Amino acid sequence: MKREPIVLAVSICCSLAIMSWIVWSERPVPAAAAAATDLGVGATGDASTAPSAGVPADPPPVDPAQAAALEAAALADTGDPAPRVALGNLYYHAQTFEAAIPWFEEALALQFKRKGQEVVDQNVSVARAGFDYAAANFAAFPDAIPTGEKP
Repeated sequence: MKREPIVLAVSICCSLAIMSWIVWSERPVPAAAAAATDLGVGATGDASTAPSAGVPADPPPVDPAQAAALEAAALADTGDPAPRVALGNLYYHAQTFEAAIPWFEEALALQFKRKGQEVVDQNVSVARAGFDYAAANFAAFPDAIPTGEKP
C-alpha cells in the first residue's frame, strides 16, 4: 500500500478532530456560568476573570435572507460545495451546530464524490466521529471569544 493515502487519511482525521473541538468549544455557556458573568464574575469566581466589554453575550442570529440566498445558491449549483460550506459557516457562527452539520456533510460529499461513495461515507463518518468525540470529551470555553478591535 502506498504511503500517500495513509498520510492523507491521518491528516484529515486530525484536522476534523481539531475542527470538531473548535465547534464544541463554542457551544453556549451553561446558565450558571452565564449568571456569574452577568454579575461581573468570571469562571473562577472573581471579577478579574470576567469577560471584557465587547464580548458578545449571545451568538448572532441567523439572517433568514442570507440563509435563503445561500440555500438558493446551493440548489442552483448542485456540484459546488462552496455555498454549502458558507451555509454551514452561517449556522456555525450562530451556534446552531445541528443545522450546520448537514451542510458540511453535503460539502464533503461533493468534494469527494469523484473518489467514490465509499470514500465519501468514510470522510463523513470521520467528521461525525470527530464532532461526537469533541462533544463528549471537551468542555465549552467559559467565556466567549472577544470580537472587535485589538487593544
